[in-house]
Amino acid sequence: MLREIIENSKDIKIIFNDKYYEDRDIIEFFFKILEGSYYSPSYVTADHNLVINDSKKGFWIEINYKEIMSFKDYRFSKLLVPIKPKCNWLTFYRAVDGIFDGKCLNLNISSTTDLYNMLRSKFNDK
Repeated sequence: MLREIIENSKDIKIIFNDKYYEDRDIIEFFFKILEGSYYSPSYVTADHNLVINDSKKGFWIEINYKEIMSFKDYRFSKLLVPIKPKCNWLTFYRAVDGIFDGKCLNLNISSTTDLYNMLRSKFNDK
């Protein structure tokens, strides 16, 4: 169900070293790795300043919504997802009204390796 909420977002962008990009191929590949994913509880709690600072380095995917969404009683109008090499999960930092706070959402996936490598090959020279 979280995958469907993500796929129905208003706007999805790629962030690389604090610059925003749109790339349909990468977004479609992101959706592909979500297939077969499943939710698991997260023990990570967002700190607004840390999330903002961390999102200025490396690869992130930003997912925006027109309205406040809800999943398992967690509310959000924006999700930020760091893309790290060789992970079997994605951590979604939740924001409401632009403030990141509270527990994160996790999706277990097969691997982030191919997505990370695709991002590196497209954006490493930028």
